[in-house]
Amino acid sequence: MGDEPAIAARSTSSRSPVQTSLTRVFVFAAVISVIVVVTHLTLDVPVARIAWAYNPAQFMILRLITETGEGQWWLGSAAIVFVIAALMRRHNLARWAALMLIAVGTSGVLANVIKVLVGKTRPALFFETERFGFEPWSFTHHYNSFPSGHATTFGAGAMVLALAFPRARLLFFAVGLVGALTRCALLAHYLSDVLAGLALGGSFGCASIHVWRRYFAASAPIAFARVARIETAARDHTVTTQ
Repeated sequence: MGDEPAIAARSTSSRSPVQTSLTRVFVFAAVISVIVVVTHLTLDVPVARIAWAYNPAQFMILRLITETGEGQWWLGSAAIVFVIAALMRRHNLARWAALMLIAVGTSGVLANVIKVLVGKTRPALFFETERFGFEPWSFTHHYNSFPSGHATTFGAGAMVLALAFPRARLLFFAVGLVGALTRCALLAHYLSDVLAGLALGGSFGCASIHVWRRYFAASAPIAFARVARIETAARDHTVTTQ
């Protein structure tokens, strides 16, 4: 009896990093799935009705913000930064740009695949025909609401920026959330579509750097604040040894 706590402790500590990571992934996926399902059943239509009543689409600022969620802007910007940083031998910056390309690109592709598989109706169709549901394997615009592609891009982009600049992570998360929510305000998506997109994009941001650090640790990007500390310490060491 007295050995049971020690045995349990050894069992817990013997779990590999891969097992721990998979457990966290499954727990996160389960929590997000519950939140998305509950939101779909209870909040999607009420929130859409509020947006319809107040017609926020009349505000140009919302349309401009939502436009920044287009994947091509993020991918194009990241590609330009990658090329310039590589030419200037700013290797850490180039690696972060590459991570942005990977996270935004792969999550965007998966989001488009899920859209077709799920076939969820868009809010516009609800207000035209009161149809709210699913038509799987649909390739038409009115039936590819879940998840939001813009929200996926905002989630992936915000996560990568938060990892690169940890001290400003709350700012990046807030900006990403606001950008994603414009999709609800403009009646392009339901709230659950946006939440799912944010979770999908954010997950790919975390997963991308996790895989990079695990299998290619020597070339993994480093948070810029840490790079600054390393460079400062190196300069101080150089001055001291002179």
